[in-house]
Amino acid sequence: MSGQEAVIVPLVGKSVSIPNDLRGVVFLLITTDAGNLDDSKTIAGPALLEFPFDSNGKLQRQMPSY
Repeated sequence: MSGQEAVIVPLVGKSVSIPNDLRGVVFLLITTDAGNLDDSKTIAGPALLEFPFDSNGKLQRQMPSY
């Protein structure tokens, strides 16, 4: 989910393509029904993903933490 809307992308095998336009904090859910986001349809998640961006909306590169 991004902002107030859900962005639905298909899970193919064990992979998913992350849309290029995601920004900020995003919660990832894997569900059995793309039309309904509720607990009974959730298989995995939520997982927290972070896509930091600057004041122009450009994605910032995250440095690996060691």
